[in-house]
Amino acid sequence: MNHARWFLAIVLSAMAAPLSAATPAGTLIVNVAAVEYTAGASDPPTIVESNQAVTQVSPAQALVVTKSADPAGPLPPGSAVTFSLMVENPGTMDLSDVVISDPLDPLLSPPAVVGAESVPNKSPSGGLIALSGAYIAATRTMRWEVPALPAGARFELSFATQISALAPEDALVRNLTTQISTQDP
Repeated sequence: MNHARWFLAIVLSAMAAPLSAATPAGTLIVNVAAVEYTAGASDPPTIVESNQAVTQVSPAQALVVTKSADPAGPLPPGSAVTFSLMVENPGTMDLSDVVISDPLDPLLSPPAVVGAESVPNKSPSGGLIALSGAYIAATRTMRWEVPALPAGARFELSFATQISALAPEDALVRNLTTQISTQDP
């Protein structure tokens, strides 16, 4: 009676490995499993490969923030202005630990009212998005933290401030926003 001896490699399913952030979107990652066995003591090893499993690298997740001012355009010193930020997660993946920061120009006064516990999700899925907002006086920064932002979600943040009465007539007020999340550093 001829008994075959089999030596099988251990194959792990659902094995995950992180990709480098520099991996371009559209890159194809090809994975093939192989099993090597020997049928008899004097037989050469035989290698059998599986079919290919191909995964395409998706574009990086990106938060989109669109900012507007009301009123828009040139304003005289002492004018009130409201800044609105439309925040959107256009990706297909939920985001967590989202932080939106908005350092204020020195020519802007601290905001009058800040804070909210939730805002309406303006996407078709609706609902509320939990968040917390604060003005950090030491850095003159508006800061909002969103623990969970569903894929496709859209919401608006806003705050009112005033241009300094001492601002020169031709002064340029800069107001930039940054945003990060655990998945979108």
